[in-house]
Amino acid sequence: MSVTNVINTIMRTPWGLGRWIRLAIGVAFLFDAYYKNSGMVALMGAFLVYQAAFNTGCGLGNSSCGTDAPVKKSEHDISHNFIQLNHKK
Repeated sequence: MSVTNVINTIMRTPWGLGRWIRLAIGVAFLFDAYYKNSGMVALMGAFLVYQAAFNTGCGLGNSSCGTDAPVKKSEHDISHNFIQLNHKK
């Protein structure tokens, strides 16, 4: 199995690249927190592992960041149609 096939498989599954990165960074933080007895780093690592495991984002359970859906403009919207006039003096 080639590297390209592995990358394509990872990107096509629900466990995309972002989730793998969150999981790796979270596990690294947890190992670091264990060896250095750092509770704050452990919380950050646990948060990242939680995000990766349950596919949550910065939103409250819907994996969105609270942005509005793009508004579809009608085909008759002329608010951005401008004509450039070249004036010769």
